[in-house]
Amino acid sequence: MDQSRSLSLHERFSLARRNAGHPPIITIAAAYPTSSSAPTQDFLEKRIAEIQTHFPQLYARVQDARTASPSQVLRDGPWESSAVLRTGVYSEEENRDRELAGMLVLDGKRMLGEDVERAPLWQITVYTSPSKPRVYVSLSVDHVLLDGRGMAILLQAILAKHIAGLPYEKLETTPGVEDTVNMKPTLAFALPLIWHHLILPRLPLILQRYLTPAKAWPADLIAATPLTSPSAFSLLTLSLNEVSQLKTIAKAHGVPTLNPVINAIYALAIWSKYRYTLSPFRLVAISARSERDDSLGHPHALGNYVSSHQLEINIKPRSDFWAVARTISDQLSSQQSISHARMRMGMLSQIPGGLYTSPTGIPDPLRPTLFEDFLLKGAESATPLDTALAFSNLGFVHLPEGAEDMAWAQVADGLGHEVFSTTVIGHEGGVKVGTIFSEGAAVRTDEVEGVEELFRVIVHKLIQGKSNSTSSARCSVASVLVSAVLFVVEMVFVYICSDHLSPSLHLLSSFQDGRGTANLFDALLAKDISQLPYEKLETTPPDEDVLPLKPSLLQALPIVWQEIILPRLPSFLARYLIQAKSWPAHLIAESPLTAPSAYSLFSLSSKEVSAVKSISRTHGVSTLSPVLKCCSYAFSNYVSSHKVDIKFESYASFWSVARNVSHELSTDRFLSDTRLRIGMLSYIPSGPYVSPSGEPDPLRPTQYEAFFLRSVSSPTPVHAALAFSNLGLVKLPPGASDLAWAETASSMGSSVFGAVVVGHEGADEVEDVERIFRVTLERLVDGKESVEELVNVSC
Repeated sequence: MDQSRSLSLHERFSLARRNAGHPPIITIAAAYPTSSSAPTQDFLEKRIAEIQTHFPQLYARVQDARTASPSQVLRDGPWESSAVLRTGVYSEEENRDRELAGMLVLDGKRMLGEDVERAPLWQITVYTSPSKPRVYVSLSVDHVLLDGRGMAILLQAILAKHIAGLPYEKLETTPGVEDTVNMKPTLAFALPLIWHHLILPRLPLILQRYLTPAKAWPADLIAATPLTSPSAFSLLTLSLNEVSQLKTIAKAHGVPTLNPVINAIYALAIWSKYRYTLSPFRLVAISARSERDDSLGHPHALGNYVSSHQLEINIKPRSDFWAVARTISDQLSSQQSISHARMRMGMLSQIPGGLYTSPTGIPDPLRPTLFEDFLLKGAESATPLDTALAFSNLGFVHLPEGAEDMAWAQVADGLGHEVFSTTVIGHEGGVKVGTIFSEGAAVRTDEVEGVEELFRVIVHKLIQGKSNSTSSARCSVASVLVSAVLFVVEMVFVYICSDHLSPSLHLLSSFQDGRGTANLFDALLAKDISQLPYEKLETTPPDEDVLPLKPSLLQALPIVWQEIILPRLPSFLARYLIQAKSWPAHLIAESPLTAPSAYSLFSLSSKEVSAVKSISRTHGVSTLSPVLKCCSYAFSNYVSSHKVDIKFESYASFWSVARNVSHELSTDRFLSDTRLRIGMLSYIPSGPYVSPSGEPDPLRPTQYEAFFLRSVSSPTPVHAALAFSNLGLVKLPPGASDLAWAETASSMGSSVFGAVVVGHEGADEVEDVERIFRVTLERLVDGKESVEELVNVSC
């Protein structure tokens, strides 16, 4: 009988990744406290020979690997134990999770360098240290040979005392998963995927722009291609006590298993850290499902028997965590979802599989077939990562005799589509949660550690009984968001000068602007004001009489379209025509109309100001004069408003960004646009307001007030991250030691952070921003320049 078998769809997928230069290596390891508790070399050598008699697939090789019809065939005989068994030295760490993670990565990367045409697709390594008694026994396997659950079963068999009860299997009778489980996609399931992945990318860009749905995070927020980004791995532990308490709480909230809870916690940690980086923020996750079933003739450990759920996890600031977890649980367990998970795996059959011909006619070693070409094209695109989280849970696996810990990992490769790929396993010591990622592609190690820290915080708060998602994520993120939304109904300037009497000046903003308030305050506290001008109310001109504020039709049309016409279009049309919203978009925890005003203050010393000015000039950023000079000394409003789109990239120079901002604040064209933004106020309707009920509305005497209240009552009332108002240098009044100003936050504003700045001669998220501001300033003075250098550690 021919001792061979065709590769299943998932195995063909794994082989294509190897052919394309990114072998999918999975590794599992058991930790032993001492060498006396670990299996001996003699035991392992005998077991390697014995296990191959049960599972001959272990000594199979892939035939015709670089053709469109690869298959597994048996070698002439089993592998010698010396070919499978290795030894190594692990790097010692005080933190055991970090030590185990380092060993898993070391073994996986070692396996990458093996010539699997001549070496086994599975290898066992015993890791020791010259100065520590701890011993690790690892098993690394090419994914083409088996899946994660099969790897755990195989390790248990290798390390078990006796395996006489294991079945004796034959390669040629081993079925593929699609031979025993219906994975064929229906037309209704396949068409949207074919449209999105095959048809849409071939359309003209102008059509793609309108037909492409909002991308899931990280979208195009990619700092480096995953193809060249190094693989990295991090590991954390949930103790038995934490696991027990989480299970109890989950069942009380209608979630029967721990798997969706861990999935939801990790998703919430990602949402909490990155939700502000993209608008709208879509969080897509995938979750592997084991299809291995003895009753269907599936082998005990070998082969790939998996399907893949795709979940869109919707989290809002006021979401209940357990509602999110229940939704995930339902999506992972319903028959329809299971059917869809199988069809997603079946969609691999739609990937072209013929031989590849390069445009030059020269063979491409990484593209023997169209399958590899398809994978590489996706990885080389502008958005190679379209999934935030890949979740793979091997479930509960008994520790081998004598072992005290166990975890698993996979070497991150550039052909994966996920940012965070989690490897979960439970045993008698707790639950290990690993995170695989490509260093520097979409996230860095410090960011992953930040997500893991959030994961721990959420776990502890769930155990404490807090189930509101925002409380769980960031110690009451909702309250922080509310305090950061700096708006209330009435705008009042408060200007305080520090001295023993502490006088303060309160003025309605309709009376004058911020710079005028500073001038008036200076005059009130000056010893001599004989040099002040004598002004007349009737001769005080409004700003539009002395400045060219009126916008041309060409300048007004885009704003009229965006603010007036577009909101009135049917939603199905507006969805395709509306531009991506700027942060915070719809991430509003509470209406600005009811959110209380808040204010925070910090100082830069004269020395710091001098140092920043000096280094600014060396980088071509000069001190800016006031954008507009006051037409009157103190009274009336003479301001215009810049709108600046500030673009940061991880490796961009800070000074390049600063020069761009300086340019936009000072050039004639931008000054003109600034004035015209104020002039657009003339387009707001101002006739008397008639309410739908016919009753007078005290808050809407005219259409002017109705316009603003409609805007602030919308789902996205806040559309600017920062409003910046700088009064420049103001002399301290005689005897005063300090000076500052503020504006009571207004619900009619459209920015999250309202920064008010004044210079003179001498709620935790806002505090975080201030802390990062100070750290950034210190690093600028120290000569740091790239955005990554400036904010890497401080974030």
